Parts: sequence; C-alpha cells; structure tokens
Amino acid sequence: MTPSRATLPWDGEVTLSVEVTNDGDRPIEETVQLYIHDRVASLTQPGRRLRDVRKVSLGAGDTKTVTFILRRSQLEFIGAAGKPTVEPGAFHVWLTSSAQAGEPATVELAAPA
Repeated sequence: MTPSRATLPWDGEVTLSVEVTNDGDRPIEETVQLYIHDRVASLTQPGRRLRDVRKVSLGAGDTKTVTFILRRSQLEFIGAAGKPTVEPGAFHVWLTSSAQAGEPATVELAAPA
C-alpha cells in the first residue's frame, strides 16, 4: 500500500492505493478493505476498525490499482463524553482482503491550524 503522503491535514485527505493481482486462470471478484487503528487515542481503540470497502473484478492474470480516500471523519471514535471525536496523532492503515492480513502504513493526522 502506498499513501499519497505521510501526513493527513486536518481538513484534507490522503489517497491510499494498492495493486491487486489475479494470479489464477479464471475471472474473480476481490474485496479490498480499508482498516484503521488509532495508535495514540485517549481511549483504548480496537486493533482494526473497518472504514471502507471496494470490490474489484479481475480477469485471469489482471492487475488493477484500488484507491481509497482517507479523511479525518473516518478517524472518529466515541470519546469519553459519549460524542464523536478525533484526535491528532499516528494511525495505522491497512488495505487488505481480510482483518488479519496485510502490513500497515502509518499516517499522521495533523492538528488543526
């Protein structure tokens, strides 16, 4: 996976892309999932939270690039006051076919200006 940049501006976005290849000899549909983990949240967060899903059709031997846009709103969690909140800091992000697979990239959410 390749983030377009390592820092997510408070009111901006980061493009995340991954190449998916069908090594088989028949057409397939692959599901690519975007997971995040807040590494420094004020409340303990789940290991991975599903934030988006894309399905891609691949012919035999095909490779396609699957792209997601990551925004601050996708990093929200329910805070101590019981309201949605988001905090600047480091996040792990995965583009993978399952919740247990893949290696994370790190994206840093910048503080508001």
